[in-house]
Amino acid sequence: MTDMTGVVQIDSSFIGPINHLLFTTTEPQGYCPQFVAGDFPVLPYWPGDVTFDGELRDIADVVYLLNYIYKFGPAPPHPISADINNAIPDRIIDIEDVLYLINYLYRFGPEPHPGDPW
Repeated sequence: MTDMTGVVQIDSSFIGPINHLLFTTTEPQGYCPQFVAGDFPVLPYWPGDVTFDGELRDIADVVYLLNYIYKFGPAPPHPISADINNAIPDRIIDIEDVLYLINYLYRFGPEPHPGDPW
């Protein structure tokens, strides 16, 4: 029997005008998976909910990002929710994301949008 292990990531964010699910895998090119029936948990997230606590964005998310970037704190549990400067889908979590979140929270800046799928 063939080894049936592997990692599959599902990006369930829907960005108009096209709504789709993006499937990526760590399997080599040409791999053809078999259909597996069952339930798959979906982890919903809010862009900017860096702590992944289910609460909407707040100062705790800003502090978490600052600790991660400058104090070698733990990485965000869901990295795509921390890359929120949607003007530049850079896949980098940096001070620009912190400033974007602060601008949204305290200066009525634009709402965080889903980042580019990792």
